[in-house]
Amino acid sequence: MDSMLSLLKSHPFSTDLHPDHLTKLSRLCRPTRVYADNYIFREKQPADRFYLVHSGSVMLESEQPGARVAPIQTLEAGKLLGCSWLFEPYLWRFDARALRPTELVVFEADAVRNLLQEDHELGYQVLVRLVRATSERLDATRFQMLGLYERGAQ
Repeated sequence: MDSMLSLLKSHPFSTDLHPDHLTKLSRLCRPTRVYADNYIFREKQPADRFYLVHSGSVMLESEQPGARVAPIQTLEAGKLLGCSWLFEPYLWRFDARALRPTELVVFEADAVRNLLQEDHELGYQVLVRLVRATSERLDATRFQMLGLYERGAQ
């Protein structure tokens, strides 16, 4: 657990989190490694966890009509991966694929949702971080859509 606590402390997600909150979260996570070109999760599949990118990079992408894959955003070390786990219907909205070997911290969604129900201050802190990540995804999606529109208009 001490290694997970150290890993969490070093991640930007944990900036300004109370030490008690870090300890609680460290009990609910584990490290994992994903090899290049492997999918971490797929669109429309159950969103039963979320991740912190420790090293490597992850491409968020979405399959478009005609089986074309549209890149949405590249997430590097220090980013939160996965926001769909917090709200029903708990389904991923994008695919996430490792671009190179990637180390992640993975949290089980059910356990974290239960903890957030018990500790409302921690819940607020996690929500702030999720809203920030969601806002980044919306901006990335908007820029991607503008690029598609511009290419289609030419």
